[in-house]
Amino acid sequence: MAFTFLKFPHEVIVGDQKMISGTFSNNDGSTGGIIQTGLHYVNNFTIQHTGAAAVADSPSVKSPLKSIGGVQRLEPDVEIKTTANASGIWVATGV
Repeated sequence: MAFTFLKFPHEVIVGDQKMISGTFSNNDGSTGGIIQTGLHYVNNFTIQHTGAAAVADSPSVKSPLKSIGGVQRLEPDVEIKTTANASGIWVATGV
């Protein structure tokens, strides 16, 4: 089973936050993995399946929220769960 992700080399600064994005793909029956965002913590994380074929289930975040600085946030390495062999895009915002 193989999960891979790509982080695009550009970052967008939005106020005091960074917004980064990339792609993910699964093959050989893989159903998700860990995306290393490179942020210190993640305030917002969005994932979307892409491709021509219809996908039965929406992708989801498996990582638990942590209280960081009194706010519920994700740690920088975000684990996702997807339909087997699905590919898509992701966007993370944080510091």
